[in-house]
Amino acid sequence: MSVSDAGASRAPGFQSAGEQDAATVTSFKTLHSFEDDRMSNELSSEVFKSSSSLNPSVHRDASSSSFRKSLRSNSKSEEFKLLPRSRSIRPNISMLAELTINKLNFKSMGLIGREREFSTLKSQLERMMKEEKKISSCDQSISTQSLIQSKLHKELVFINGYSGVGKSALAKMLEQEIDGMNDGIYVEGKFDLKTSNEPYSGIASAFGEMCQRVSKRQDPSKKNANPGDESLSFGCRLSAALGPSANLLSNFIPELQDMLSRTRRQSSVSSDGEQYDLEVVQKRMKYAFQVLMRALNAEFSPIVLVLDDLQWADESSLDVMDFLISDLQNPNALMIVGCYRSNEVDDQSILFKKVQSLVKKQDKLSFHITDIAVGGCDIDGVHKMIMAMMSIDDEERSRGLAEVCFKRTAGNPFFLIQFIQMLHDEGLISYNLGLLKWVWDEDRIADETTSADNVVDLLQARMRKMPANVQLLLQYAACLGSSFSTHTLDLIWREQSVMSAEYTADTIPKLLVVVVSSNLVEACGENKYRWVHDKVQEAALSLSEIVTPGFQFQIGTTLYHLLDATDLEERLFDIADLINKERESKRHEFATLNLRAAEKAKKVSAFQSAAKYAANGIDFLPSDKWTTHRSLTLALYTIGSEVELALGHGDSADTYSNEVLNRKECTAMEVFALKMAKDLKMCTIDLKFKEAIAMDLDLLKDLGVKLLWSRATSPLQAVTTLIRTIKMAKKAPAPKDIVEKLGRVKDPKCRAVMHLLSRLGYACYRTEDLFLNILSIYAKPWN
Repeated sequence: MSVSDAGASRAPGFQSAGEQDAATVTSFKTLHSFEDDRMSNELSSEVFKSSSSLNPSVHRDASSSSFRKSLRSNSKSEEFKLLPRSRSIRPNISMLAELTINKLNFKSMGLIGREREFSTLKSQLERMMKEEKKISSCDQSISTQSLIQSKLHKELVFINGYSGVGKSALAKMLEQEIDGMNDGIYVEGKFDLKTSNEPYSGIASAFGEMCQRVSKRQDPSKKNANPGDESLSFGCRLSAALGPSANLLSNFIPELQDMLSRTRRQSSVSSDGEQYDLEVVQKRMKYAFQVLMRALNAEFSPIVLVLDDLQWADESSLDVMDFLISDLQNPNALMIVGCYRSNEVDDQSILFKKVQSLVKKQDKLSFHITDIAVGGCDIDGVHKMIMAMMSIDDEERSRGLAEVCFKRTAGNPFFLIQFIQMLHDEGLISYNLGLLKWVWDEDRIADETTSADNVVDLLQARMRKMPANVQLLLQYAACLGSSFSTHTLDLIWREQSVMSAEYTADTIPKLLVVVVSSNLVEACGENKYRWVHDKVQEAALSLSEIVTPGFQFQIGTTLYHLLDATDLEERLFDIADLINKERESKRHEFATLNLRAAEKAKKVSAFQSAAKYAANGIDFLPSDKWTTHRSLTLALYTIGSEVELALGHGDSADTYSNEVLNRKECTAMEVFALKMAKDLKMCTIDLKFKEAIAMDLDLLKDLGVKLLWSRATSPLQAVTTLIRTIKMAKKAPAPKDIVEKLGRVKDPKCRAVMHLLSRLGYACYRTEDLFLNILSIYAKPWN
């Protein structure tokens, strides 16, 4: 059949190629006032040629009149002003790249398919605010504590579901609700599989954002804040409330350190015996987080804190979530939303156990738990999403495409977005600027696509079609975690890239433009980026065989040697994790790096992370470690024993401690921490109090404390001496006057002896040994 015959027998509304050309010319002449027929013909011809690559039959069932009306109504917008109106300027077809009408709009889906889940989430927020108003309006004579305990003023919401179903997007919708409140704040914290060893990673980022919000209340035009500035007064109040505990949080929240540095210098957090008692450190950390949240919650109410990917959270972060939601001293509205993948959490996971413990105490501690399960969208939801992405009004026309997409993606929203993007990249969906509408062939899509096992395969197929240098950039960025900076990428690119000969100052920015436009990463601050989804990062990590443990080790060593001291300290855990990917090389500098990471984690009671870094540090030590790196080896084994014991792993703690205690050349002070850990195990786990007493007395002797006594003759002498000491103390000046004149004990041996005597007294008390108990009390004035 000839072309003319096809035109003669066509269905109503179908236009031949020649008629489509003529219609396009007329549209552009009408809409853009082209007086020169030759110029309008040339432009419309280029537009039509560039956009009609599909079979013309695909347009058979749709008229373009509604789209021309849409174009006419929008012809005054900025994007259409890009088209020339003057005959003196020749139109350039490249200008059409600036249009948005022919772009997929992935951010237009909103709450499609999630209305019921969001209604539940919103109702919890409204209930919390309603209860807070009741508390604030009550008679001030009523006890605040009784009011707090009688009302539910905190909400804990868990959103669970498979990866890509829209858990984070659902929680994000709360931001719009909070924006309408004058004093409310919405903050996010995200955990990352690659940084699961890093304690408080998601918690720290969320608190850092809140601290930044407080700082922004200060007038930005003033270079130096004066004492009357609101942010400065907040810093003063916070500094006074936290006291010496401020340094603990500052190690993980740089924004807090910046705020407190404008107020006053913080004092040391160490105290007698605290370095040997990890339980004290843990309690101090709990108190510090609670005080910080109370202060921030007094500034912002309500606070909605979203913690994403909780399945990768460390145990310390889950404990903080527990501390915050169960704090009865915080009377302000607090809502914590935790998102996690239900298929990656079983009844043995730390998250499952934490949730179970929270459920049991929610009524007692005045908070309410809500669980929201999110699944894939049904066919109608997928259809609405596609119509939103393509700005389509014709439901009947797009129904067939929705059915194909639903079969391929099982209604997973993130999978659907990537599938539609792939169809667009492959030319299976395109925007016809001649007809001013999206066009596709459903049969062709069904024939040329299959249901991928997971979205990672689909993403990798897209990535492999990108230029080689873009693929390499994606793999570098994937090794850096859920977010990264252009500065860090630039350092790695210059040192590691095989294309370093082509390096220029704008290489990284140019490559980032490509990956951002491909909807793989997004900007999250000045020169900072993050993955649009953790599945994109996962796809980039396994994109090729280049990302091996050795590859990540090289990136880690590059950052270790090139970052300055401040950046290295901030990214200490990230860099240690990268270097720990390959521990075959025995390099003491990396053992030292792991020791620093273990000590930093131990200070904030992140004992699991500290244990891993201690073990990794030992792996980096050479076989002759006790000869060549004695101090480093001793430190790693000591901290390993301490944190393993804190975790309740007695056998692992004994393995570390025996390695040191069996070496006779170690001094009493070198093994003191280990013996204190062993004493703790004897008194709390093994309940061997007499053995603990014997060990403590031997250790006192090794420290140079001489105790001359005999059970046959000394009890009476000890009691007499004690009574005499008490009488002398009564005649002395008031204790307050004495304490004010006394200085802090600085001698490490004296402080060790004081701590040891307190441990000895506890063991004596448990054995009901009155004589030794009195002896330990009497010996304390020696210090």
